[in-house]
Amino acid sequence: MLEVYPEMVAQLSSEAFAHVLGTLDFGLHHQDIEVVDMCLRALKALASYHYKETGSGKVGLGSQATGYQDPDGRLQEGILSRFLRLLLQFLLFVDYRCNGRFMMIDEIQQTF
Repeated sequence: MLEVYPEMVAQLSSEAFAHVLGTLDFGLHHQDIEVVDMCLRALKALASYHYKETGSGKVGLGSQATGYQDPDGRLQEGILSRFLRLLLQFLLFVDYRCNGRFMMIDEIQQTF
């Protein structure tokens, strides 16, 4: 849905948008590589949409991209900085050798 209709996601309320972000965050921490891949594709679609829209002078994801206040009045990090930080943490600090799917890949590579 995010890849096909990113403009609809940009029009969601802050609460609904927070649910979408929570779902993407959960998916990125999932053990199934297909789930992680789908979440990364969705993030790519949102980032591409925002880039193209702001490049043409439109608002793109608007305040959702840079930061917003949740229903409790707390300032929340925007989607782009939140997931960029999360992906960098994955790349720099997560030891994927302990992860079962990556252990399996290592074993397959060693057999060849």
